[in-house]
Amino acid sequence: MTWQDFITADTSVLAGKPVVRGTRLAADFLLGLFAGSWTQEQVLSSYPQLTPEALRAVFAYAAEVTRNEASPEDFPDLEADDVAACLLYAARRLDHPNVAA
Repeated sequence: MTWQDFITADTSVLAGKPVVRGTRLAADFLLGLFAGSWTQEQVLSSYPQLTPEALRAVFAYAAEVTRNEASPEDFPDLEADDVAACLLYAARRLDHPNVAA
């Protein structure tokens, strides 16, 4: 599975924002729910058209986008432990032991 299998951007849907394929649920909206303390179970029950795989794809998409847009020089205070903590947090929020980045 790659995030490209689940995430698409089409100018006719939400003005081209990346969404979960077959829905109008934007990746940034879903990430915002997790940032707002929603659990995977809450998201999946509120949006039954989503799957756990689609949610993992949202996180994989976000990881790739941020990796491609930022460099270590952009965040001089960010350390490897900070990145590891973020990935651990994402894995726990998805109730999945591994989040590939």
